[in-house]
Amino acid sequence: MLKGGTTTFLEAGSFHPFETIRSEIQGYGIKGMMGRRNFDLVSLRHSSRLMESTDDILKMQEKLLEEFRDPTLSIKPHVAIVGMGRYTDRLVIEAKKMADHYGVPLHMHLALHLDNIHWEIEERGARPVEHWKN
Repeated sequence: MLKGGTTTFLEAGSFHPFETIRSEIQGYGIKGMMGRRNFDLVSLRHSSRLMESTDDILKMQEKLLEEFRDPTLSIKPHVAIVGMGRYTDRLVIEAKKMADHYGVPLHMHLALHLDNIHWEIEERGARPVEHWKN
C-alpha cells in the first residue's frame, strides 16, 4: 500500500487483528484501523463454519479495544461486523454501544448485494437502511 501511495487504511475485518496490530506493520509509517471479522447468524448461502455466539463476539471485540487503547499506535482497533444478513440485531446494537463507549468507528456492510437486500426485506420487513433507521 505504501508503494502505491496509500497512507491510511480501514481494514473491514480480519480473523487475526491481534497479530496484525502487534506485528511490525506498526513501524512502517502507515496508519490504519483493524477490526475482527465475525458473525452470529447464517443466511442465504453462507457457511456456519466460522459463526460465533453473540456474547463471544462482544467479548472478543472488547478485548481487542482494551488491548490496543494506546493512542500512540499507528494501527488502531475498531468494531467490525462483516457480512450482510450474517448478524443479529442484538449484535449490531451492542456493537454500536461498544464503539460509542470506546470512541471508535463501527464498521459494517449494509445493503451490499441485491440478494442481501431481498433477504432483509423478507426476514426483517424492511430494506437494511430502513431497518436500522428505526
